[in-house]
Parts: sequence; C-alpha cells; structure tokens
Amino acid sequence: MKNLSIAISLSLLLVGCNTTTNDPNTFTSQCSYSELEGDKPLTFTVTSVNEATLEGVICSGSLDAFDDMRTQFPSVATFNIQSIPGSADDEINLLLSAEIHQNGIATHLVNSAMIASGGTDLFLAGTQRTADDALPKIGVHSWSDSSGQSGKDLPRSMKNTNHI
Repeated sequence: MKNLSIAISLSLLLVGCNTTTNDPNTFTSQCSYSELEGDKPLTFTVTSVNEATLEGVICSGSLDAFDDMRTQFPSVATFNIQSIPGSADDEINLLLSAEIHQNGIATHLVNSAMIASGGTDLFLAGTQRTADDALPKIGVHSWSDSSGQSGKDLPRSMKNTNHI
C-alpha cells in the first residue's frame, strides 16, 4: 500500500510540473512571464500534415518549440501566421528565422493577420511569402547597431556608401 501511495504521489507531481499543452499538435514556447511582459509566447499549432499556424511573441523558448514541432511533424512546409507582434529575444528570432529558411518553409499571412518587428523578420524568412489580404498589416521600425548608429542615420539609398 505504501508503494502504491508513493507511485500515485509521484505521478501527480510529474503531471503538476508539466507546462506544455495536452494537445499533441500544439508547441508553445516556454519563456518567462517577465520576458514576455504578459504577452502570449509564440505557439506552433499543426493543422495538417503540411501546415501549422503561428501566433504570439518570439521569445527564448521559440527555437526549442520549433525544433519539437519539426521532430514530430517534419513534413510541415507552410506556416500560416495569425499574429506575431514582435520578439522578446532578438538572437533567438534570427536563429529561428534562419532555421525556417534553411528548412524550406513558406510563410503565409492569413486574413486579418498582423506582424511587426521580429514577426516581420520571421515572415521574410519564408522561402515563399504570401498573404490573403491585398494590404496586410506589417509593422517595421528602425534599429541601432553596436556603435549606436540607428537606421534613420543611414541614407535611403545605399548606393555609393560604405554601409552594408
């Protein structure tokens, strides 16, 4: 009886520590609440053998969620993006975008989709990029490099400059 009680207690403990969804087709980035400032983390939901929907903020756990999804569903070839308002981890965003491109995944903005900042980077990483809307909601902003030079400091035309 004591062994049964211990086994039940351990089972409950393990179930209580599981932070992933019960849906085997959903892969949610595991990121800290403070990192996301209350926003939803990037989530990959596989909707068919070849497609997955994406929604949420790209964060430190997004590359792991992508890798988990690709392990379970290697034939996914199109990401249907609903809303990606940005990224909380720029390094992971660039690594994830590179993986998307290297894996030959197309990106598609569904009707009423919205992307901004790091979400725009992710969309552009697609090997083919399409949108349902004729005028999709795509947000961009300026940036700065390690020397403090921002995008607004560069000429509109990069011809005849040393910046690249």
